[in-house]
Amino acid sequence: MPSYKPLHSFLQGRYADRLVLTFGQLEDLLGFPLPPEARSDPNWWVAGAAQTEQSSAWTTANRSAAANLSAAIVLFERT
Repeated sequence: MPSYKPLHSFLQGRYADRLVLTFGQLEDLLGFPLPPEARSDPNWWVAGAAQTEQSSAWTTANRSAAANLSAAIVLFERT
């Protein structure tokens, strides 16, 4: 999770149960652009049995992620 550690730290340090971030805000937080798949494939945001580097960032912060690709936003909700 090293690349996505800033996202993990940000989510873990928030008290709100629901946080909405734009793709731009995520990129500013991470310090690099999201990959093209994050903008076009809803499965990129799914935390399945095989954890990905990005999904580990929010699941280990006890959050789920639901992306609205057309609006370019993500809802992170406490689990």
